[in-house]
This record gives sequence, structure tokens and C-alpha cells, in this order.
Amino acid sequence: MDKGGLARRLVNLVNALIGRKKGGLGMVLILTNTVFGAICGVATSALAAIGGMLIPVMEKKGYPRGYSTGLAVSSSVLSLLIPPSTSMIIFGVAGRVSIPLLFVATIIPGLMLTVLLCIINSIMIKQIPTIQVSPKVSNSEKRREILQTSKEAMFVLFMPILILVGIYGGIFTPTEAASIAVIYVCIIGFFVYKDLSFKILWDSITKAGTLTGSIVIVFFFFFVLSRVLVLEHVPDLMLNFLFKISNNHYALLFLLNIILLITGMLMDDCSALILAAIIYLPAAEALGIDPIQFGAICGVNLGMGLITPPVAPLLYMGGIVGGNLELKEYYRPAMYSILFAYIPVTILTTYIPAISLTLPKLVMHMYK
Repeated sequence: MDKGGLARRLVNLVNALIGRKKGGLGMVLILTNTVFGAICGVATSALAAIGGMLIPVMEKKGYPRGYSTGLAVSSSVLSLLIPPSTSMIIFGVAGRVSIPLLFVATIIPGLMLTVLLCIINSIMIKQIPTIQVSPKVSNSEKRREILQTSKEAMFVLFMPILILVGIYGGIFTPTEAASIAVIYVCIIGFFVYKDLSFKILWDSITKAGTLTGSIVIVFFFFFVLSRVLVLEHVPDLMLNFLFKISNNHYALLFLLNIILLITGMLMDDCSALILAAIIYLPAAEALGIDPIQFGAICGVNLGMGLITPPVAPLLYMGGIVGGNLELKEYYRPAMYSILFAYIPVTILTTYIPAISLTLPKLVMHMYK
């Protein structure tokens, strides 16, 4: 999708809608990552594609490169929450939880994060006097611009509709949806946008194969580890450990979130999600947490871990995407996002089950 021109057309559409005001490009970055998440579902791809495209544009408009990079890092996590999400597929496979229900469980937390990140952006830009605002155009010119970019991006916007309607309509499984998405992108990239070549396609296939192979190997060894841990009663030991600390339900949920955050800070998202599904999920179920809700908690919490040191793979990747920046140049927007967006949404998702369970219940009701 990145090389096939889909990401660029998506950015142009969002920029035409909200770009012509102070801080507008920051909102364009956040909202494009939200929509791109519905197409891609991989945070690193979102950071590379959307961040790599918009950070230079924002710098020309007076945004400090460090600020744009930090915002790109923070908002790229949205790709893990807006369905279809790779993280929820991994959690669903490892924990044997319904993947379609996990998809919809993270929609509301993902949208809440989107709104909070936009609010943080609107507050932080007040301290940046160098930001330039694109000149306003007449209503007729704006309508023409929106119409033109909408025509170019309509094939991009149709893709998440195709995937989600197919999955929830019972037409195909999430695995089959991925294959259909690849075929769809190839058709659009080769014959409509004509930005895709066989060399680009082959490079994408080889990279996807490498990534898939590494995930399969991780799955294999984690399932072996899971069997050993179950035989050694490690989940039971962990549950007993939690109950020894406190019998208060809310305190135990808080402790579970701290454990998840530490896991996310020290491990990559794939390994952390598998570990959470294998070891932490039984403990969560014993505490009365629905597996679907726990999947949403893991998505937000471990997503926050991706931008929280010491490991923070997305945070350090952001420095490369932003132009080999030092961490001190772009960590502030990411830290503000953690404090005022990710932590509040994690708390709300943990203690208000309706946030993550309302949409799954509606989906289950549709199939009854």
C-alpha cells in the first residue's frame, strides 16, 4: 500500500478536509494514521509510510521536526487498535479468542485515543509560533479540492469497508480477508494508480515472508513454553501471587496493568501479546475479566509500551523516520501522549467494561 500510492492519496484527502488551520497538519497526521490503521493494522508501517511522508511537509510549514516525529510515533499506535488489527489477530490466535470480536472491542478505545491526541496537539501547537497556516480558499475551491482528492482516495477508503463487511457478513475469514486485501491492492496499484511495479511487489512479498516466518517461529516456541508453564501451574502461581498482595478487585486490575506495561516496555508487541494471552489471560479471567475486554486492555496497554522506554521500538524507530534525530529532540510529544491519552484510556478500558464490550455484544446479537 505504501509503495502503491495509497498512503499518499489518503494524506491528500485528509489534508483537504482539515489541513487549512493552525495545527491542522498535526490533526492530518493523527487522523491519517487512524484511517491507515483501518487499512494496514501495522504500527511500524504506519510510522514509516505516514510519518515519512508528512514530517518533511510539516517542517516546511514551521513545525519543529522533533514535534512532528513525536506526534507521528504516538499516533502510529492507533494502527494496532483500529480494525483490522494485526495485534488483535496475534492475541486471538495465542489466546484462542474470537478475532472478529477483538477487532470491534478496540474501536472505541482507538477513537478515544484519536480525540485525545488531537486535543493534545491543539494545546501543544500554541507554544510553537513558527507554524504557518495554509491560505484560506473560497468554499467553491475547497469543495473542488475535496471532490478531487475524494475521487483519488475512494479506492483506498473502500478497502477497509471491503475487509470488515466481508468478515462480519460471514463472506470470508480474517485470514481470507488478508489475501483478498493483497489482491485488491495489487489491482489498484497496477491498473488504477499505476504506481506499483513487479520489483516493488517482489520486495514486499520477501519482506512479508521474512516477517511471517519470524512470527511463526515466535509462536512455535511460545506454544511450547505455554505447555511447560501450564504443566508447572505458573498461571495459578501468578494468580495466587496477585491475591496475596490484595483481595481488592480494583487493586488487582491495577497490578495486572502494571505487569502488562512492564512487559510492553521490555518486549516487542508480538512477543508481549503472545505472552499476555498465554500467561496473563487465565489470571484475568479468574478475576472476572471478559477475554474480549482483556484483549482491548492489552491492545492499549502494550501499544503504550511500544513508545515507553527502555525498549520502545516505535519510539526509537521514530528517530530514524524523522531524520536520525536524538531522543531528546522528540520525546516530549510522546510523553505527553502517554500521560494524557494512553494512561487515561487504559484506565477507562480497564474499569469500564462497556467501552470495549458494547460493540462486541452488538455483533453477537446480530448473529443470534
